[in-house]
Amino acid sequence: VPGVGVGAGKVVQVATTLTLSGLTLVANTWYHVYLYDNAGSPAVEAVIAAPATPYFGKARVKTGDSSRRYLGSMATNASGQLHKIIHLQYNTVFYLESLNLAPFLVVAGSATAFTQVDCSAIVPVSSKEAKTNYLLTTNVGNAFVANSEVNFTPNANNYLLAIPVGANGSADFVLDASQRFTYALDATPGSGLFRVRVSGYRFER
Repeated sequence: VPGVGVGAGKVVQVATTLTLSGLTLVANTWYHVYLYDNAGSPAVEAVIAAPATPYFGKARVKTGDSSRRYLGSMATNASGQLHKIIHLQYNTVFYLESLNLAPFLVVAGSATAFTQVDCSAIVPVSSKEAKTNYLLTTNVGNAFVANSEVNFTPNANNYLLAIPVGANGSADFVLDASQRFTYALDATPGSGLFRVRVSGYRFER
């Protein structure tokens, strides 16, 4: 980060890599990383306090403290260790973890009424885009995906994404402000499930 605005027009120049060590982390918790000016020297902190809504474009600061410029977020697992990730360009993050079980497996169901799915355990507050892998193994019924903010009533004719019976693949799910999406099948299956696993996300900063 060669230069990032912090507070009222200040730019903090970071000439060398900044590191954090000796952290004691709480299990199943989001930590948010902020850059700030520490008496003339750049520094970073990782804290539970979430970023505020963007103050300019996509830029955010720490809630209640405009001297802290938001850089990104990281989540811990049930053992208080950080989930392993790879951070790619365009603020895209992928998990390097097994996606087979919770918290990455967010859906294993067959609801026929649109049902909310919460991804906030693995998608940070600064993101509204989940990278997902989906698998629809039902014997009948197509799956439809939307969210609580769409400008229509979700049904088999109105949706953000349609997944035909028997399909599998990857897709970006558009989330609402609480990192949720909704889904429903258009028929009650006699067997099989709709499964969605979150493999990563793209965030704003």
